[in-house]
Amino acid sequence: AKPRLTSSLRHPKSVISPASSTQNYPLSFTFRIGLGFLSSTNARYSSSFTHSSREAESREHTTTTSTMTPPTNSQQQQQQGDDVPTQRKQNTIPVSNASVVSRESHGYPISALVPKEPTQAASFLRRYPEFDGRGIKIAIFDTGVDPGAVGLAKTTDGQQKIIDLVDATGSGDIAMNAAIAIPDDRVITTLSGRSVTIPDANGKWSNPNNEVRLGTKKAYDLFPKPLQDRVTKKRKEKFDVSHANTIADLKQQSSLLNKDDRQKKDLEKRISHLQNLMNAFEDPGPILDVISWHDGNTWRAVVCSGDEDAEDLSQLRAMAAYKEEFEYGTFSNEDLMNYSLNFYDNGDIVSVVTTAGSHGTHVCGIVGAYHEDEPELNGVAPGAQFISVKIGDSRLGSMETGPGLVRGLIAAKEAGCDLINMSYGEPTSMSNSGRFVRYAKKLVNEHNVVFVSSAGNAGPALSTVGAPAATTPGLISVGAYVTEDMMEAQYALREIVPANQFSWSSRGPSKDGALGVSISAPGCSISPVPTYTLSKNQRMNGTSMSSPNACGGIALLLSALKSQNKQWNPSYIQRAVENTAKPLENLNPLSMGYGVLQVEDAYDYLQDFPYDSNLNMWYTVICRKRGSRGIYLREKEETNMVCEEFISVRPFFQKDIDNKNKLNFEKRFRIVANQDWIQVPKFLHLANSENSFYALIDPKKLEPGQVHLGEIVGLDSENMNQGPAFRIPVTVVKPESLPLTEFKYNHLNIQLKPGALERHFIHVPNGARCATFTIETMDFVPASKRVLMLHAIQLIPKESYNFSELKNYLSIYPRDQKVLQMSVKGGHTLEITLGQFWSSLGDSAVNLRVEFSGITMNDEVTLFEPVGHINMASDFKNEHTTWKSHYEKLCWHVRPSDSEIICRKDPRNYLFTDKYIQDMILTYNFSTDEPGKYVVRAPVFNDVLYEAEYEASMIQVFDKNKKLMQTLDFKPLPFNLPKGDFVARLHLRHENTSLLEQKRHAVIIVEKHLANTIPTDVYRGSVNHALIHSKKNKMNEGFHQIGTKSKLFLAAPATAKMKGIKEGMWFEGFLNWHPSLISPVTLKYPIPPIPVKPKNTEADEEKKQIKLLDNRSAQEKLKDALIDERVKFTKALLKESKEEGEDLLQTLTDAYPRDLRVLTLKLDHLFENTVGTINDSDVINTADLIGKCIDMDALAVHFGTLPKKPDPYDYQLKKDIQDNNEKKKFLVNALYKRAIALLNQAATKNAGPSGEAVENNGPGSDEEKKKEADEIYQAVKNLRKWTDTKKPEHLLAEVRFALYEEKYGEALELMKPFLIENKEGYDAIEKDIVDIEKQIYQALGWDHWTTYKSQWKTLNYPQDYPAMA
Repeated sequence: AKPRLTSSLRHPKSVISPASSTQNYPLSFTFRIGLGFLSSTNARYSSSFTHSSREAESREHTTTTSTMTPPTNSQQQQQQGDDVPTQRKQNTIPVSNASVVSRESHGYPISALVPKEPTQAASFLRRYPEFDGRGIKIAIFDTGVDPGAVGLAKTTDGQQKIIDLVDATGSGDIAMNAAIAIPDDRVITTLSGRSVTIPDANGKWSNPNNEVRLGTKKAYDLFPKPLQDRVTKKRKEKFDVSHANTIADLKQQSSLLNKDDRQKKDLEKRISHLQNLMNAFEDPGPILDVISWHDGNTWRAVVCSGDEDAEDLSQLRAMAAYKEEFEYGTFSNEDLMNYSLNFYDNGDIVSVVTTAGSHGTHVCGIVGAYHEDEPELNGVAPGAQFISVKIGDSRLGSMETGPGLVRGLIAAKEAGCDLINMSYGEPTSMSNSGRFVRYAKKLVNEHNVVFVSSAGNAGPALSTVGAPAATTPGLISVGAYVTEDMMEAQYALREIVPANQFSWSSRGPSKDGALGVSISAPGCSISPVPTYTLSKNQRMNGTSMSSPNACGGIALLLSALKSQNKQWNPSYIQRAVENTAKPLENLNPLSMGYGVLQVEDAYDYLQDFPYDSNLNMWYTVICRKRGSRGIYLREKEETNMVCEEFISVRPFFQKDIDNKNKLNFEKRFRIVANQDWIQVPKFLHLANSENSFYALIDPKKLEPGQVHLGEIVGLDSENMNQGPAFRIPVTVVKPESLPLTEFKYNHLNIQLKPGALERHFIHVPNGARCATFTIETMDFVPASKRVLMLHAIQLIPKESYNFSELKNYLSIYPRDQKVLQMSVKGGHTLEITLGQFWSSLGDSAVNLRVEFSGITMNDEVTLFEPVGHINMASDFKNEHTTWKSHYEKLCWHVRPSDSEIICRKDPRNYLFTDKYIQDMILTYNFSTDEPGKYVVRAPVFNDVLYEAEYEASMIQVFDKNKKLMQTLDFKPLPFNLPKGDFVARLHLRHENTSLLEQKRHAVIIVEKHLANTIPTDVYRGSVNHALIHSKKNKMNEGFHQIGTKSKLFLAAPATAKMKGIKEGMWFEGFLNWHPSLISPVTLKYPIPPIPVKPKNTEADEEKKQIKLLDNRSAQEKLKDALIDERVKFTKALLKESKEEGEDLLQTLTDAYPRDLRVLTLKLDHLFENTVGTINDSDVINTADLIGKCIDMDALAVHFGTLPKKPDPYDYQLKKDIQDNNEKKKFLVNALYKRAIALLNQAATKNAGPSGEAVENNGPGSDEEKKKEADEIYQAVKNLRKWTDTKKPEHLLAEVRFALYEEKYGEALELMKPFLIENKEGYDAIEKDIVDIEKQIYQALGWDHWTTYKSQWKTLNYPQDYPAMA
C-alpha cells in the first residue's frame, strides 16, 4: 500500500514517528498518512495485510451489478442495452431500470444519480464554482459520443460542448469514386441507383469545379445491434403491409379468370414466387448514398438515407467536417441516429461518424454533461469540452482495434487535449508492452496528457486488472465504488448494505507487480444516452462509470490550475490524487487502490506543493530480475525462499526540459519499507542517470493461504511532506500446500454476508489437470435464495488470466449443492474467491470443498503415422478415466496472392514521432467445398491487441463479387460461409516499412468446423490393436493406480475417400480423459499425400486408336494446329487491346471465312460487345453463317441414330461422336446467341422512355409484330431442339422469351433455382438474372420488391472492396 497525504489546509498535520520495524528517516517531516504507513499508531494497515485473506476480505462488501439479480455468466463484462462489447470494454454490467423509493420521505436523492459528493467534487464546485472544467479539453476514447444527447450541447459558459467527433476505427469510412462532372440538368444517378438533383451552386453548394464524388454504405454497418433490430422490425411491418396488398390484388385478379386461362396460370406462378420471396426475406436496411464536393474552401457532403428512388438534396444538410462548423445530421426520424462527417486523403475518404453503442455517450455525460435546468444531473465537470474518439469498431460489435487506439492518441494530441478517459480494456499476456502502450506512455510523458482508464470488471479475484489501465505506467487506473446513497437512488433494495467496492471491480496487482488500481470512484450513474435509444438517460454500472467520474474530478483540478496559470504534468497530478485518496475500512489497496478520489484534498495538496519541473518528474523504477514495476511472489517455490531484488531508479525529464536542469539535477532519497519482511538500504543518491539498490524479501515466515502486501517507497529528503516520489509494491501470495496423501481442500462453515468475500490460495499438486469445486449450503434464515460468486484463477506466464479462470454466479438455496469444474495446471497457485452477491440479502453458511485430479500427458499430440501414441501416467493419485476423442476442425494454411503497402498522408495517420503510419494489405484466395462455419485467422497477429507490435490485425472476407461476408480482428470467431470462392484481406499497420516488408508472405489459417465430428478410438495394449481397429482393446473407461505409466494408441482417421481434403491440410480435435471434458489434449493429424489414382489404360488406348483414324495429311494437321493457336492468341489479344485484337480478328476471318473456330470467336466477341445495341444484326448474321457451315440434318441423323450402348471398341463411332459433339457445341452457341440478339432487337424497338423493356407494346404494324414474333419463336424453338434451355448455360434465352410473351410468372419460375433455391452453376448469368428480376418487379408495379432488390444489388455487387481502416 502507498501512503496518502492529506493537506494541512483540510486536516491538521501530525508528526509521524517511524515504526520500530523500519529504519528512521534522516530528516523530520510532517504529513498525514491515510493507511498508517510506517506508523505504529496506524498498525491497522500493516495487520490487515498480514492477516488471513479470509479474515480481511470477509468484511469486504460489494454491490450488485443489477437490481437484486446478478449477471449471468454470459453477461459478465457486457453492457446495458445496446452496448455489447464482446468482452472488450471495461464497461457496464447490465442493469435493470428499477425504480427506487428514497428512505427520506421528503424527496428523491437526486444528487446520487450522478454521484459527486463521495469524491468531494460537489463540495469543491460549491467552493470554487468557476473551476468547473472550463478551459479543459477531454478526449473520450469509447464507442463514440452522440452530439445530440441531452446535456452535451453547451458548457456552463456557453461554449460548444463537443468540439470534434472522430471515428478512429475507420468503420465509417467510405471510399469515394473519381470525380464526375455535373450535367446541365444537374441530375445524377448515385451508386445505389437513386436519381438526385444537385442544387444550384451557391452558399454551401458552391462548387467551382462543377463536379461531385459518389460513395455508398450499408446503414446497418453503422447501427448498433439494438437499433438495427428496432429499425428492422419497423421496416418489416411496413413491408408486410405492401406485400400483403400485392398478394391480395393478384388473388383478386386470378379469381376473375377461368381455370384454363393462360394468364391465370401465370398469376398463380407470380403469387407462388412472392410467397417464396417472403420466406427468404432479409432486410437490407437503408442504403446510404454520399455525395461530396469541394466548395472552394473545404470539403462538404450530403448523405441520402431514405428508401426513395429519388431524393431532394436541397432538403439535406450539406455538412463540412464537424470540427469546422459543429454540424451533425440525423439519418431519419425512424432511427434517430445522429452522424457527423470527416474528410481524409484529399476527399478520397468520407468518414461517416456515428456511435457504436450508447456506452461512450453515457461516459461523456458522467464526465461533463451540463443540464442548465437540472444542475443536480450535471456531470462532474460541466464546464469541460470534449473530443469524441470512437475506438469501438461498428464492424466488430464495438470491439476496440489497434488502428482505433493509436489514431485515438494522435487525435487527442492534435486537438491539444488535457485529459483522456478510456473506459475500455482487455486481459493481456504481458504488462508494459506493445505498440499502444508505448505511444500512450509517450503521450503522457512527453505531451502532458493525463490519461485515466477503467481498471476492469473482471473481479473479484486478484490480478484481474487489464490493459491498458493497470499495465501501462503513467495511467491512472480506476476501480468502482458504491455508496449507500447510490444504492438508495439507483437500486430498489429493501435493505441498504454498507458502502464498498463493487464485487466485479477488477483487483490488483498486475502481473508485473504494479498495484493495478490507482484510485476508486463511484461506479454507477444515470447519465445521457444517444437519441437513437429513445431515452434521455439510462443507468449503467462498471469501472466504465468510475473512470469518467474520476476523470471529471481531475478535470476540476486542471481547470483550477489552468485558471491560475499554473503548470502541471501527469505525474504531479497522479501523485496528488493518489496521496489524498480516502481509504475505506476493511478494504485493501489491491481492491480500491489508494482509496476514493478526494477532489478538495487533492486541490489543497496542489496548492501546498506547487508544481516544479525539477521536483515533479517521473521516476522509472524497474525490478531488473523480473523486468517489472513491482515485486509479485505467488508460486510455492518463490514464497518459501529469500528473494533479493535488484531495483533501478532513473529520472525521466520532459521532452523540452533545458539541459542545464538535467545537469543540475540531484536528489537524495530516503528508502523505506513498511514491513519487517522487506529489507532495504536507508538512502539512494540520484543524479541524471540510473542508480540501483538491492531489496531483500523474506516471505518464509509469512502465514500460508493468505495475501501479504508491503511497499518500498522513495521519499525526497528535502520534500518529505510531499509524499513518496516513487513506489515499489511488494505482494506475496503464499499458497497452502496440501498433504502428500491428500488431494482435497475443505473449508467448512464459512459465514457470509451480503458482499462478503473469502480468498483461498492453494498450491495445485504436480500432475493435477482438473479441479472440482463443491459448494454446499447449510440452513439459513430467511430460507430464500442466495446468490454466491465463485471465482477461481491461476496466473500462467505469458498468458492472460482469462485463459485459466472459472467465474460463476450461483443461485443456491438452504441445504443445496453446486458442483463446478475447471482445468488447472499443476505446480501453480490457484486462488479461489468465494463470496455472496451484494444484493443477495441475509446471511448464509457455506462449505467449500475442492478436489484435484489428473493424468499426466502432453498438452498436444500430432499424429504423423497411421497410429499415434500418448505416454500417460497417474502421478499423484488413483484415477478413474473416461476416454473420448474426436476431430472437429479441418484446417489449412493460405499464402498471400498479392500484397500492397500504402502510405496515406492524412492527419489521423501522422504519429507524434513525425512519421506516417503505413498500411499493408495482404490478399488471400481460398475456397470452401460446402456451406458451414469457418474461422479465418492470422496466427500471432489475431492473438494480441494491447501487447501487439503491429497496429492492425483485421481480416475481411469477401465473396467473388467483393461482397463483404465477415470482419474479424482480435480473437476471431466462427461465422457462416456458403460453398464458393472467397478473398480474405489482412490489414497490418506500422510506420516502419521494413517491418511490414517482413510480413509480405505471412500465412493465414482457414478452419472449417466439421458438421459431424470424426471420432477416433483410443486403444491400450499394442500398436496392432489400433492398426486393425480392434473392438476388444478399445479404451472407453479405465482405472489407473498411482505411480502407473502406460502408453495409449490412437488410430488416424481414414481420409482416402473424404471429399475436400488436400495434402498440407490437417485435422484438429481433442482427446479427453475426464467425464466432464475438462483439460483436453489437443490432437492434430496432418493430411498425408493423397493416393495417386491408377493410370486409366483403357482411356489411353482409346485416344491412341482414335488418333490412328485421323487420315489427314501432316500439312493439313499443321494448318489446323496453326489456326488453333491463332484463335487462342487473338482471343487473348482482344482482352488486352480491343483495337489490335479486332484488326487481327478481321484478318483471321478473311483468311478462314468458314472455319467454325474463327466464326465462333467472332460471334463471341460481337455478342460481348454489341448486345443491347443496334449491332445485334451482326450477331444474327454471324450466327446464321455458322449454321450454314454445319449440316444440321446430318448432325441430327447422327445423334438420332446413336445406339443406346455403343460398342466400347468401335473407335470410329467414338471419333464420330467427338467430331459431332464439337459441331453441336458450335451450333448451340450460335443458336443461343442468335435468339438473344433477336430478343434484344425486339426489346430495343419496344423500349419505353426509361430504356427498359419487358413488355411487347412498342410501335410497328401488326404484320411486323407477327413476323418478329414468328422469327423469335422459331429461334427459341431451334435452340430447344439441341439443348436443355432450362439449364444455366442457356437459361437466359427462355427467360427473355417469357418476358417477350409477358409471361412474368413463368420467367420468375424459370429463375427460381437461382433466386429462391440458391442452386449452383449460375455464376456466368448471375447479374443478368438480378437485372431481369428487378425489371419484372418494375413492370408489375411491385415497388416495394423493386426497392428491396435494388438495395441488395448495391450490397451484393459493390464496385470495389471497402476502405480498410
